[in-house]
Amino acid sequence: MQKRQEKKYDCGKCNRSFISLQHLNQHVSANHPEIKLTSVKRGTASTPEGNSKRVRREGGALNTVTSTFFQPTKNSKKDFLLFFDEITPQLEEKIEEIWEKGAVKWYGVVKAVFKRESEDGGEERVTPYFKSNVQIELVDDIVGDHVQASFTKISEAVDEFDRRVSGWILDKIVHFELCVVKYQPLRASSYIILPKKLVDKKAVLNIQNEDQKCLVWCLIAHKLNMIIFVYHTTLLTSRR
Repeated sequence: MQKRQEKKYDCGKCNRSFISLQHLNQHVSANHPEIKLTSVKRGTASTPEGNSKRVRREGGALNTVTSTFFQPTKNSKKDFLLFFDEITPQLEEKIEEIWEKGAVKWYGVVKAVFKRESEDGGEERVTPYFKSNVQIELVDDIVGDHVQASFTKISEAVDEFDRRVSGWILDKIVHFELCVVKYQPLRASSYIILPKKLVDKKAVLNIQNEDQKCLVWCLIAHKLNMIIFVYHTTLLTSRR
């Protein structure tokens, strides 16, 4: 159905057209990195040494996702394990470099091209994406373990693709995309005035405090309220 849709997005570098903006941006990222992506902001950082390049894009209302692309060499473009071994030092270095500015979350995505012979004697091609689990970096001494775990997850996804859809042969690995975002875990903070709707319900504890321990004060207040409730219940029972 997608192939029969009208292709409205044209590449400004070649004659190809695409049915969606996402497909156009994927094509530009892989084949024309010098072109600015639509709805994507390119970063001001210089291009790292080796086979990687970096772009910076908006990732929602709160955070900015930084993407670094690692391209395979001629020797590794048809071998996942060799490609992973090849980019491991650069990948760990890049994560540690970003981690120095604060805790981060990251995941990796491998884009590859598979091919097989079609029923009419021609050739079919697909471009699947294989994604790792999201990793959280709080200390730098386990970055290497997280990188290897991510590669393992991607390798399992590739094996699952081979089992589920038979007949496809790896034509080439396009790139590995490292996506990193600043990690901001939820934590207790200071007193915030409740909205009137919640105040009127009288069902929420919100102790007014001047420190960063609002959760502690709420727990203490809850405990005291339980003690008072038990005391009053006992007193009423004894009077009866």
